[in-house]
Amino acid sequence: MSARKISSAKAYLEFPGFSLNGWPMLFVTVGLWVAAFYCARLAMEPAGTSARLLSADSLAGIALFLVALGSLIGRGLTIIRPNDAMILLFFGAYHGTVRTIGFRWCNPLAKRTKISLKARNLVSDQLKVNDKRGNPIEIAAVVVWRIADTAQAVFEVENYDNYVRIQIESAVRHLASHLAYAPEIAQTMLRRQQAEAVISARKKIVQGAVSMVEMALEQLSAKKLVDLDPERRRAR
Repeated sequence: MSARKISSAKAYLEFPGFSLNGWPMLFVTVGLWVAAFYCARLAMEPAGTSARLLSADSLAGIALFLVALGSLIGRGLTIIRPNDAMILLFFGAYHGTVRTIGFRWCNPLAKRTKISLKARNLVSDQLKVNDKRGNPIEIAAVVVWRIADTAQAVFEVENYDNYVRIQIESAVRHLASHLAYAPEIAQTMLRRQQAEAVISARKKIVQGAVSMVEMALEQLSAKKLVDLDPERRRAR
């Protein structure tokens, strides 16, 4: 996908979603179910035993309608805990984010997605990068982050946890590229690095020489050209 197509995509920004106090809506739901039960009870009574104004079929239809309506309204009841939010989608369209905590009622036809707003800790992997002077250094970071815009976190990136991890690694690399030793210790650190490099090179040379000697002794012994006892082997 080209950069032009990506830039032309719609940017989502969070806005408050519609919600109400859940307790009144709970009472409405219970009231509808009670009325449905009453209508069903009247519909089951024999004709002439009660002063009903409608027929049994009509009362049964009303009871079913009240049950369905109460179930639909009850479906909108939800609980939002502290440091949580709920994203509302109505037929695929973003209809806001509810951040009000407690017992709430939202659009029962909307799809609800809960998302955590709690602070999170992320320890980046130890990276080996070069500083401003080209010296190799190892660097890591501990980052505390939380979601600020729920719409962007859900709709703008595929996986916001993985996105944050990659961005932190990129930021650490960018930060390390501007690091440099202070002038008063730069020469000392440079001489130290040079000395460490010389020691490492000499160590490898010595290891290579010892390996060559050991290999030569093993080949001489294998071909039985020279028979050396352990003391002479060590002297060689």
